[in-house]
Amino acid sequence: MEGGCRPRRTPCPGPHPSSRARCRNPRPWPRSPGLRRRPPLPRREPRSGIRPRPTRGNVSLATESEDTCGQGYPPVHQLRKYGIPTSLSVDTSVWFSADLFSAMRATVNADRALEHYLAHQLEPAETVTHVKLRAEDVVHMATRGGAQALGKDGEIGSLEKGKLADVVLLKNEHSATWAPLVNPWGQVVYQAQRGDVHTVLVGGEVVKSDGRLVAGDLPGVKAKLDDTVSYLEREVGDEWVAGMHPEIPEVEVLSNPYQYKK
Repeated sequence: MEGGCRPRRTPCPGPHPSSRARCRNPRPWPRSPGLRRRPPLPRREPRSGIRPRPTRGNVSLATESEDTCGQGYPPVHQLRKYGIPTSLSVDTSVWFSADLFSAMRATVNADRALEHYLAHQLEPAETVTHVKLRAEDVVHMATRGGAQALGKDGEIGSLEKGKLADVVLLKNEHSATWAPLVNPWGQVVYQAQRGDVHTVLVGGEVVKSDGRLVAGDLPGVKAKLDDTVSYLEREVGDEWVAGMHPEIPEVEVLSNPYQYKK
């Protein structure tokens, strides 16, 4: 017997199709009824030293955080190049916008800016007339992409029969930016704001209606936040305002938790 043959006295059927071993008297390997071989994955040449491997991983981009805190340029261009599933997130609601409208705009603008920049570095320089990342792509990241990252795309992420009724309705008849409505995808990404959210349903329950929250105790939460801020202002004193407008040193680098050194 050689590698790939089964250690029995029955005739050797030859190596399994996935094995590279060879048998002296090969014959077709019997297939189980109803089973089919998985088609081979498409072969891609690695770029920039990156070799993508078939996994079920997802990446969540907090683009505003990456743009601001020096954590590296948002890698949406690499994720798009290799077809890696992507969702959007908000790193913190204290420093950044904390809404997915801003996250979508920041993401599409970061990718387009880099695409134009790389084209301008070529010899001769090129002009990009058809950008690769579209508005509908980042809407997908903000909706179905998040559901896929959570492993719940069978329950949420889109309006389909059998899924939970998680619905966000955008409507603002008093806004000049909603007329005329030419491209819905572009409207959502480049024009919509939190104030344009008319109705929100979570699992079929209305939590926002006619632009106002109807679930929870918003006045009570805001009162607690005001008390917290007032306490901090008293404890910190003059440094409270000074810390919001620090001087920019000419040579000294301010110590911060995002200062990475090798």
